[in-house]
Amino acid sequence: MERFNKDTYIVLDLPMDISEKVMKIRSDNDYIMSLPAEITIAGSSGLGILQHEQHPSNVYVTIKEIA
Repeated sequence: MERFNKDTYIVLDLPMDISEKVMKIRSDNDYIMSLPAEITIAGSSGLGILQHEQHPSNVYVTIKEIA
């Protein structure tokens, strides 16, 4: 399996009922960007992008345990 050769983030969708609440809060507060309601697991949230030398299968196993 190929390694990550681009900056890689992991983002998970929120359950529909929570997503709808987030979108309502955004709408009520004039949040103008039309981004989906999601949670960042790896990426810009402080953890940073996945390392290029990380093996994807190891990452996927860890993410499955978290999610």
